[in-house]
Amino acid sequence: MRRRRRRCREAPDRGSGTVLLAGVISVILLVMAGGLVVVSAVHASMRARIAADQGALAGATALLSGGGDPCGSADRMVTANGARLVSCLTAGDTVTIDVVVSSAVVTKWGLGAAHARSRAGPEAAG
Repeated sequence: MRRRRRRCREAPDRGSGTVLLAGVISVILLVMAGGLVVVSAVHASMRARIAADQGALAGATALLSGGGDPCGSADRMVTANGARLVSCLTAGDTVTIDVVVSSAVVTKWGLGAAHARSRAGPEAAG
């Protein structure tokens, strides 16, 4: 007597786990890339605010002490903080500056650069 070989039928969903895993990994990578862009944008914004605050304080110090050009002092401080001075205005005893910080990740994704404005001077009496 001959033995019959039983053949197992292949399940129709064979290999679907691989496709599902590839999809899950793709979604995780997209979420991580989006998170990187958000974190980079927040970091650039914080750097811009810090550079603007320190630049305005340096400019106001130079203005009030009579120690030179307030906008030059502000520019040196802003540049030392990795930002670029866009504008510098002095009005009375007050210095107002605008700075911009670009981030490679943020710029690559087309979100532009981070801008910040800061004002420094003596407190108004009131």
